[in-house]
Amino acid sequence: MSSLQPLVVPSECRCADIAVEKASDLASLSKTLIAIVTIAKDAGKWSLLNDQVLILSKKHGQLKQAITRMVQTVMTFIDSTPDLETKLTVIETLRTVTEGKIFVEVERARVTKILSDIKKQQGDLKAATDILCELQVETCGSMDRREKTEFILAQVALCIENDDWTQAAILARKISTRYLSRKPKKTPEQLAKEEKLREDRRKKGEDVPEEKEDDTTDLKLRFYQQQILLSKHEDKYLDVCKHYRQVLDTEAVEEDPSKLQPVGHNPGVIA
Repeated sequence: MSSLQPLVVPSECRCADIAVEKASDLASLSKTLIAIVTIAKDAGKWSLLNDQVLILSKKHGQLKQAITRMVQTVMTFIDSTPDLETKLTVIETLRTVTEGKIFVEVERARVTKILSDIKKQQGDLKAATDILCELQVETCGSMDRREKTEFILAQVALCIENDDWTQAAILARKISTRYLSRKPKKTPEQLAKEEKLREDRRKKGEDVPEEKEDDTTDLKLRFYQQQILLSKHEDKYLDVCKHYRQVLDTEAVEEDPSKLQPVGHNPGVIA
């Protein structure tokens, strides 16, 4: 007979949870919540994990940052689920505990994208579209601009595949063309001046991260390929020409003309 016993979350963990909750100790509370869900996951008790996530996220007075860290931890467990059914239950649990909570809006958007992708893989295109398009990522203040744009592009692509051209056009208008536009190259003098300013701030003891250039070339090409499809569908051929002009005005296309491919009616090129 197997010596394995049913998993019970240790009472010490629950007691510690109560203690740190009263003390409002973010570090200890986060460790406790993560420990509880990790114990359940490591033992393969996915139903218990889901129950604990629901219970712990509803406890009165729980610190929001601790809940966020717990949700982020459980999201890393999704790919470790033993089967699709279990994966879907974990996803739905995360969607339930993040619903209507601004402090986990980014996590909700990401887990919803995972669910939409699963529905699309199963061939349920309408469900995939409905699930993803329920998100209004443009209002997510804690999501960076690139990720917002990627989400909206994915929404537009699904709408086009689902022949919902009106909704696709509405969603596409949420994308800022200024963000995608070609940025002028900085002169050596400008780069040197910016580096000097960063160095001066470091000398004052400030934490100055290295500036990273946000290359939006891939997003720009996807966006205008979608715009070309939308304009063709509405027989707006002047707009089609304008969109192709925008594609041409891209450094990557200028350097490699083979990237300028005629856009047909295959939505696969924009997904």
